[in-house]
Amino acid sequence: SISADVALSTVEAVSKPVVSSDMQTGLTASSGLVAYSTTVGAPTISADIFELPATPQFGAEPKIFASVNRLGGQISSAGLYLSDDGGVDYKLAASLPVAGVTGTTLNGLEDRNPALPDLSSTLEVQLDHEDMALYSRPRLALLNGANLARVGTELLQFETAQATESGTFLLSGLLRGRAGTDHSLVGSATGQRFILLQSGDLGSQSFDQTSIGSSYQAKILPAGQVLADAPAHSVSLGGAALKPFAPAHLKARFDSTAGVTSTWTRRSRVGFAWLDGADAPLGEASLAFRIGYSAGGQTFTRDVTAEGDTLTTTELTTHFGSSPLTLTITVAQISDVVGAGTAASVTLQIS
Repeated sequence: SISADVALSTVEAVSKPVVSSDMQTGLTASSGLVAYSTTVGAPTISADIFELPATPQFGAEPKIFASVNRLGGQISSAGLYLSDDGGVDYKLAASLPVAGVTGTTLNGLEDRNPALPDLSSTLEVQLDHEDMALYSRPRLALLNGANLARVGTELLQFETAQATESGTFLLSGLLRGRAGTDHSLVGSATGQRFILLQSGDLGSQSFDQTSIGSSYQAKILPAGQVLADAPAHSVSLGGAALKPFAPAHLKARFDSTAGVTSTWTRRSRVGFAWLDGADAPLGEASLAFRIGYSAGGQTFTRDVTAEGDTLTTTELTTHFGSSPLTLTITVAQISDVVGAGTAASVTLQIS
């Protein structure tokens, strides 16, 4: 809160999440998604290989997930094979059900406050196969994790699924930016990949923390087919499930005497329940944040161990010169395994 006797030169800003260039997560530098379609023998399969942030349904350990569906032929199972020696030798990493529900979005979504249900937007999805379907679920089921989907890099949930024509569904009653993905909302682009995240429909391989950053050759092979015939894809384990979420309630104010004071509230990637009388678990080895100040092409960064920081007027002048200036402040929680997580940001106009 801000006291009633703040100086006349006080200005205040509130945050929105951002992703800095060195804070991306996933299997690739951009989206973390490898779209993988192949015809091996008679059956034709389509597969998506990806990582997920920490979620109650899928845990908070490093994993590679695969969603596999058939586009033609009869097939009920497949295998995810990984090679850590450049494709010389492959080992079966996970058995995969061929039951994925995937598709492509036919419209975009406007940004919405992820803290509130999005009751005005609709998302139209063209599924990959006519045998696939999406179903409506009651709101209480959503609060227990039902109808979770990966759209682009955003995780969202939908309450209502209405079939509009063969293989096309209109989704509404949305919960946006789930599991810390409020920094990567779908946006206006169409043609984004849609993956329904149901534990029984996905396969996964878990990794220990020492594997973060490792690269693999991946093959998905339908049962009964020959491994040598399957094409390979390069994937790398980014450790998305270990990335701290962006802090919440980031606020900053400038006072001509005190300088720039910033405060925020940490978020837990492992504590999703709202428990009376108990704080959310930290989820990291220690409490630490990386705060960056930027203005006029100059940047000053430091690590702090509290949910707040003050850039004194002397530091402000030393690093950025005299006002007026536009100061951008970013804050990310730090993991001792994967470093800084997703950042939140505010911008101050200092005159």
